[in-house]
Amino acid sequence: MSLFRNLFSKEKKETLDKGLEKSKSTFFSKLSKAVAGKA
Repeated sequence: MSLFRNLFSKEKKETLDKGLEKSKSTFFSKLSKAVAGKA
């Protein structure tokens, strides 16, 4: 049972990390566009 739980939580964490990475890159691209627009 704990083995299954560990596997699941690992998958969940990887999914979360991918989601964070995606939103971070979107945020930075918006930020750089805003900075480029002001410059």
